[in-house]
Amino acid sequence: MKKLLFTIVLILLTGPLKAQYDSSVYTGPRLSIQLDLMQLFNPEDPSWMLSSEIFLNKRFSLIPEVGFFTTIRAYEPVEVSAYIKLQQGLRYYVEDFNTDKLNIYFGANFQYRNLTIRDTYILGFECEEFGSCVHYRNYEGEIATNRMVASFEAGGEFMIGPRAILGWSAMIGRQYYSLDRAQLFGGKLVEPDRFLTESKLSEELTGRITFRVGYLIF
Repeated sequence: MKKLLFTIVLILLTGPLKAQYDSSVYTGPRLSIQLDLMQLFNPEDPSWMLSSEIFLNKRFSLIPEVGFFTTIRAYEPVEVSAYIKLQQGLRYYVEDFNTDKLNIYFGANFQYRNLTIRDTYILGFECEEFGSCVHYRNYEGEIATNRMVASFEAGGEFMIGPRAILGWSAMIGRQYYSLDRAQLFGGKLVEPDRFLTESKLSEELTGRITFRVGYLIF
């Protein structure tokens, strides 16, 4: 299922490259820069998400995006040591993009996040001699995680005046975590209601809302 979903998203993201505009014919918008304000209010992942929209023609555009943050508001003790979030999206407008009206679109996105935190956790280990017992130890230090999200999106975008842009969308997809257990000496995270838990590290359905403001460069 994971491979199929990523394959579909990859096809959707790369296929329209064949439809790049002919500069002698295409006269619509070419490039804008945008900021997703909604992600600033996500307590577990408060990101400054900066993006550009690169129009391939009046129906297709690419949305490269980069995000960063320095704190996690939902869990005060968590210290962020390193962070980067990268996303590539593709939009398809149901009608030719028109600067004088609301433009409805559908899209696909692939996001990668690398996050290293410093925190204290209780780790659980199964006894090697007796399979039915568990022992615990405290861990304090850095933990690096990788998260990948493949999602589909529906939204709208319109112009305010000749340059200002407003847009919003809803996304739904699946997220996948990877964690090098060697960092935890092979143990498992046993505490509930923490920033990192075993349940959060599993594959799961995810969604988010975006609200973007932007500026049309040309």
